[in-house]
Amino acid sequence: MTILNLAAPINTHTSKRFNRTYRSEVLNLYLFNNLHEVKETTSKWINIYAKERPHDSLNDMTPNEYKNAAYQFYEEAVLRIGYLHSQANTIPVVLNKLKKRTA
Repeated sequence: MTILNLAAPINTHTSKRFNRTYRSEVLNLYLFNNLHEVKETTSKWINIYAKERPHDSLNDMTPNEYKNAAYQFYEEAVLRIGYLHSQANTIPVVLNKLKKRTA
């Protein structure tokens, strides 16, 4: 179980940022008649915020775009490492062949 220090500057900043965004994009735009409307609107907003809305911290990409870009980068890196590893394995073989030719 993780215990957060809510007074820590990073947590304070994050919660203030979220609260400011939530207030400006939900609470200030709607007049709610009951708690059910608040929960329903908030649920829809959180889904959009978490999946579809571009974020400054993600280079103006949506979380899904960022995740896909990260997977693509990872796959390319794995392929490059695999290529470099396969090349590293062939270098000693080539050197041995050259040594035999010159001997």
